[in-house]
Amino acid sequence: GVSRMIKPRLLVFSPISPVPVDRGDKNRLFHLLLLLRDLAEVRLVCLQRDWEPPVTDWSSLEGVQIRMLPVGKAEVIAQGIRDILSFRPYIVFRFGLERVVQQVHQEIAEFQPNVFWGMNISALPFIQNAKDIKCVLDIVDSPSQYFRMTAGSSGTKWTSRLVSFLQWRIGEYENLALQASDHVLVSTLRDKEYLIRVHGNSERIHVLENCVPVDLMKRQWQFDPARPPTILFVGNM
Repeated sequence: GVSRMIKPRLLVFSPISPVPVDRGDKNRLFHLLLLLRDLAEVRLVCLQRDWEPPVTDWSSLEGVQIRMLPVGKAEVIAQGIRDILSFRPYIVFRFGLERVVQQVHQEIAEFQPNVFWGMNISALPFIQNAKDIKCVLDIVDSPSQYFRMTAGSSGTKWTSRLVSFLQWRIGEYENLALQASDHVLVSTLRDKEYLIRVHGNSERIHVLENCVPVDLMKRQWQFDPARPPTILFVGNM
């Protein structure tokens, strides 16, 4: 008989849940999981933040193993304060709670993935501890480039300027993320060119554009009378 091909195991860590798909970053993660589940055995480990409604319907991601790790607003704020006092950018470490790091380690030990896939720069603390595993980091947009754009804009609010100032070491940690990962994904060529210019490592930086897969657009859409009508407001494009 012909032996069946064994799919590789891929553990995806994300600080956000991909559903409901109501933001750009969730849209990116959601469609990424749809693509990956056809190529690998996928387990998603994501954070259930207590200040957001709990996810109860995962039917749209059938075939993906889901693991939710609860985090509280108070402990995230406390972590952020510790980051600020130690001059670490909290955008990187605010979810890197010791408890969460240990829980992700347990998932790695149980699932034994071939690849650890981290979403956003806040996955860096987990990638740094994913020993002997191929690591992919999808930072989507360059955090340091966004920091420079925000800090240099005359229309930026003072609160945003304060937050940006507290991220002044983000470029250093962005470089650490590139060094710790086998492959780094960004959403635009502009981000790739910026990262290469600032950090080098051109061979491990790749562009994965935000998009809706072509095969999804070919599907026939049908109205579901069981669901309430929805108005979509598209802004800030």
